Amino acid sequence: MGERQQFSSWITTYHPILFKQALWMTGNHELANESVQEAFYQAWQARKSLRDKQKVRAWLLTILRRVIYRHYESNTIYAQADFSDDLVADTPMQTTEMMLDLNRCLQYLPLHQRELILYHSLHGFSYEQISQILDIPIGTVMSRLARARQQLKNI
Repeated sequence: MGERQQFSSWITTYHPILFKQALWMTGNHELANESVQEAFYQAWQARKSLRDKQKVRAWLLTILRRVIYRHYESNTIYAQADFSDDLVADTPMQTTEMMLDLNRCLQYLPLHQRELILYHSLHGFSYEQISQILDIPIGTVMSRLARARQQLKNI
């Protein structure tokens, strides 16, 4: 498979995952779209740096994470948009309300805690995988995740 063809298949496969991650992290439809587009652009530019093709999802999520953090660091302000339909697309009706409640709660967490919850719960990454993605010690992942869960309980 050619380079362009392979990258195109990554876009097809991972766009929904990246978009959902961006939407959960930002709470803004427009910013989520922009972030995913920028992440794929940067991934194309850096495609030769991906050594293990089995880790493409983690690699793309890492790029997306950096894009989103850059948006927040630049103090770019976006209006809150109603994105609930995108979050619950393809979700059984009985869990829709729970997901919307979870989203409301997640918006109270700082971005770095929200992202840990999403990596672990939404994407199913292990502590070790999260440690590698974020380039922090596994103990830090565990303690930050515990604090994020505790904060969610207090909301």
